[in-house]
Amino acid sequence: MTVLVRNPRNNKRENRFVHSFTICKDDDPLFDVEYESNVDIFTDSLDPALPVVLFPAMKAGRSISFKGKVSEKLFSNSETIQNIFHTWYKDYSVVDVQADEHHSENLPNRGVACFFTAGLDSSYTLVKNFDEITHLIYVDGFYDSRKGNESITEAHLAHLRQVAKKIDKTLIEIRTNLRDFMDDYGVWGDHNHGAGLASVGLLLSKHFHKIYLASSHTYDVPLPWGSTPLMDRFWSTKSLQFIHHGAEATRVMKTAEVVKNEKIMNSLRVCFGAVPNCGRCEKCVRTMIHLKIAGALDRCTAFLTKDTVTPEYISRLHIKLGDVHTKAVFDENIKALKETRRDIELVEALEDCLNGVYRKKLRGFPKRVKNFIRRKVLAKFRTNLDT
Repeated sequence: MTVLVRNPRNNKRENRFVHSFTICKDDDPLFDVEYESNVDIFTDSLDPALPVVLFPAMKAGRSISFKGKVSEKLFSNSETIQNIFHTWYKDYSVVDVQADEHHSENLPNRGVACFFTAGLDSSYTLVKNFDEITHLIYVDGFYDSRKGNESITEAHLAHLRQVAKKIDKTLIEIRTNLRDFMDDYGVWGDHNHGAGLASVGLLLSKHFHKIYLASSHTYDVPLPWGSTPLMDRFWSTKSLQFIHHGAEATRVMKTAEVVKNEKIMNSLRVCFGAVPNCGRCEKCVRTMIHLKIAGALDRCTAFLTKDTVTPEYISRLHIKLGDVHTKAVFDENIKALKETRRDIELVEALEDCLNGVYRKKLRGFPKRVKNFIRRKVLAKFRTNLDT
């Protein structure tokens, strides 16, 4: 059985540009993928479809046939992409890919863009390439919890419009339902988000010759992930280059660069639950620790509260225990705090959080008692001695 991709089509919906294509299982229509944008995204190419269907087809063990034009370079690279992904995830099979027609556009230089959420990673990429980047790309639904949180999404989009205006960049807004298809065949972060970004980037190829994708991890954290230095470049075509940026820097190092630009620092948005940042969730707290290490927490106005950067709160912070990605970020903060030889109690609190000391019931009881004595009883005793 074969996955067929066909019928790329373009139309306008009020003042928005709409592009779509149809995914079929054999000859039966299965799903219509649609993109809506505030800029022209009209194309007769099926390049944007290839990243959307490649991993789901591998997961289902089905060959793919594109009934239309696909970039010759992207088509060739799809074999390498599959080999990488199959090496990471053995339940994804290498499948046959065919296309009715190949194209090889070589367009003159256009603009340069980066995918941007106002998060730490994309803010670092923006700061480091500020003069070169002409446009910011935001994809509604890629990052937020989409269902039932439309008000948060709209608030975030309004925030990004203000940021773009403040720093004199053009914001491209994309809305797409591709996750409604891809999420049935993998985990967004682990498997699909890099391919989703590539699909949107390919859709915008008439506008850009280079698009930056901000790194999630450093080169020395070679975790299988949807967007990596190894994978992202293979989504490129002859006329569009994808650049995976920032893997040379830890988030602590990224923060040290971002705080040099007050406008971008005070526009940080790392929280999925609120605009501005709530200051209480795991992402907010770990980012505020980055800012504290950089000596900029006091002057950052992006958080509703900063009172949570305490050993007591951090020790009890709810995280997904055993998650390698969260651990990698916590380890960066622990290492940086140890190197500065300041806030050593925060180091222990981060370690307690990672080890689940306050979630292990009786097994964590001895450590909790030790923490209580040191942080409450001994601290009070030291205060009495000082007075």
